[in-house]
Amino acid sequence: GPFELHPVKTRIALLTKMRFCSVNKIGAGYIDIHLVLTSPFENAACFYKIDNLANRFFVHHARLHHTTDITDELKFYMAMAYQVGNRVHIKAKK
Repeated sequence: GPFELHPVKTRIALLTKMRFCSVNKIGAGYIDIHLVLTSPFENAACFYKIDNLANRFFVHHARLHHTTDITDELKFYMAMAYQVGNRVHIKAKK
């Protein structure tokens, strides 16, 4: 779906109603991204680190070396993060 790019000093954020994904670093041969989710997915193979933001949001970090790193699993979480960006999790609680 549609989103806006929001470049800041440390990253390029993707946002709809709120930030749901960021490109954190472009290195030699890789790109580091993170996805904002409302639950931790510790058993997901595509993430190397998860940050807990006050038990409200969980920032899931992934490192992409090649287009093949964009697996069906990662696409699933990307779509979930996009829903977080659209604040679907808030609507569901009402």
